[in-house]
Amino acid sequence: MLLTRVKDTSILLLTKHNIILQLGGDTLSAASLTGIHRFTRMMKNVTMGRLTVSLTDEEEEIIEEKVGDGGEYESKSEFVRMCIQDHTRVEDLEREVERLQNEKRTLLAEREEKAELARYVEDERETQQRWREAPLWTRMKWRVVGMPSSP
Repeated sequence: MLLTRVKDTSILLLTKHNIILQLGGDTLSAASLTGIHRFTRMMKNVTMGRLTVSLTDEEEEIIEEKVGDGGEYESKSEFVRMCIQDHTRVEDLEREVERLQNEKRTLLAEREEKAELARYVEDERETQQRWREAPLWTRMKWRVVGMPSSP
């Protein structure tokens, strides 16, 4: 097993069957030395900034519960990154919900228009049927004074 420090933030660990890179709290596996080389070249272009955040005691307790021994996350940075990713997902979902609500309103409006058109067509059919079934003298009267809307 070989343990070597590569740059300031990554550790290269070589075993008989595995090559593992660790950067901050994230662990990445590579299949070959070529993969490691590509990864380290890529990481030279990645910069990680630092950010200081003020938290309430309750917020700090939440982070402490989630990070470290028995927690879901290896580091506070990893937890914060996941929170940001989750926030981004929530925003994407909210946009999708808004889009679907707009689509639903459009479909309901189109449905109402089609229902109104169907009622109009049915009324026209009934009117034509009444016209065909009416005696000649009644049709002449309707031409002069207009056909009543209901029988």
